[in-house]
Amino acid sequence: MTTTPRAALFLALALSSACGQVDALRGKRKGKDDTSRVALGELGAQVAKIQAKTKQLGACDAQFKGQIQQLAAELDARKDALDAVAQAQPPSKLYHRVALGPIAVRELNEPFVPQPGWLEDRYGWDQIIKYYQKIAATPVDANWLSLNEYVRSILVDDESRVIYEANMALVRTDYPLLADAQKAIDACVADAACVAPAYSADAAALIDRIPVYKERSRPDRDYLASLKEWVDYDLKAKSFTRNPSLALAATGELAVELDAGPFADVIPQLEAYVTSVWKNDAHQLKVSWVSQADHPNAFKFVVETGLGGRSYVQYSTRSVHLFADVRAPSIAHEIGHVLGFPDYYYTSFDPGTCLYTNAYSEEDLMSTSEGKVTADEWKELETILGAPPSA
Repeated sequence: MTTTPRAALFLALALSSACGQVDALRGKRKGKDDTSRVALGELGAQVAKIQAKTKQLGACDAQFKGQIQQLAAELDARKDALDAVAQAQPPSKLYHRVALGPIAVRELNEPFVPQPGWLEDRYGWDQIIKYYQKIAATPVDANWLSLNEYVRSILVDDESRVIYEANMALVRTDYPLLADAQKAIDACVADAACVAPAYSADAAALIDRIPVYKERSRPDRDYLASLKEWVDYDLKAKSFTRNPSLALAATGELAVELDAGPFADVIPQLEAYVTSVWKNDAHQLKVSWVSQADHPNAFKFVVETGLGGRSYVQYSTRSVHLFADVRAPSIAHEIGHVLGFPDYYYTSFDPGTCLYTNAYSEEDLMSTSEGKVTADEWKELETILGAPPSA
C-alpha cells in the first residue's frame, strides 16, 4: 500500500503559503502496512467506522473527534468539485497525468533521484486541521486536493491503529531486537517448564517498553503463548511471503499471473509500469495475463472509488486496488506486494504528541514507490525460488 511521505514538509509549506501545485507540496510517497484491510468507503462513513471502536480510542482520538467528522463532511460535500479540479490540473514539477483505461495516472516528469539513508516524517490531525482552517473559505483548488489526499492517508493510519490494532509502539530499529526476543520466546515455549524467556538485556528492555508485550510478560504459559502470537505476527508483517503463482523460468524470467480486470484494453501500458521496474541484469518480471476465474492464484486489478486514496493489495480476495490519480510508480510497488513483499517502512504513533512517525528509504521500491527493487529483494526471490532450471 502506498502513502505520502514528507508530510511535515508538505504541511510546513502549506501553512506558510496556501498556494502552488499539489505535487510540489505533496512530495513523494511511500508504502503502508496491512495490505489485507477492507476497502475504503466514503469519508464520513470511514470516520464513523473508526470512531465506533470506542474501546480502542485514545485521548488523541477524543481530542480531534468532532473536527475530523467536520473535515470528512466538508470533503465529501466537495467530491464532484475535487474530481473536476483533478482532471483540469496542469502538469506539475514532478508529474504529468495520462489516461490508463478508466482512470488517470501520474507519471514522473524525470527520473527520481533518491536521498540516501533512512528518512522520517511526522504528522498528525492537528497539522491537517490547521491547514483546512487556512483554506476553508477558498474555492476548491490544488490545495483542497492535497487536503483530500492527506485526510484519506491519515485515516488509513487511524484505521490500522484503532480497528486492526496495529502495534504502532514499534519503531524501525526495534525489529532486530524483536527477532532476538522471538528466539528466546520460542526456546521458552519449547521447554514445558519455562515461564520466563531468557532475553538479552536489550531484548528485555524492548519487551518492557512495548505495552502489548509488557501486558503479556507474566510467569504463566498462557501469557507466554499470547506473547509469542503477537511477536510472531509483528515480525511476519515485515517478512517476505512467496506468492504461490510466482515461478522462475529458464530464461531468468520471474512469471506472475495477473488479471487486468477493468484495464483489459490497456494491458501493454499497465504491464510497462510493472516490468520496467521489476528487472535487473539477471532477472525480468514477466506477467501472464489470465482470468482469475480460471487461475485462482492470480491477482485481479480493481478500480476503487474516491480520489486520492491509497492504492493497496487485498490478499483475501487476491485483488490490486487502484484509485484515480494514482502515481504510476505505485503500481509497481503494489505488484511487489503481489509477489510477497511487505512495506519496508515503519509507522509508529506517539500518544503523547498525537503524531505519527514514518521511517522510510527513498532508495527502496517497497519503502517509497519511486525507489528501485533492491539487491536484498532480488536475493530474497532467488533464495525462495532457487536458481533458474537448466535449459
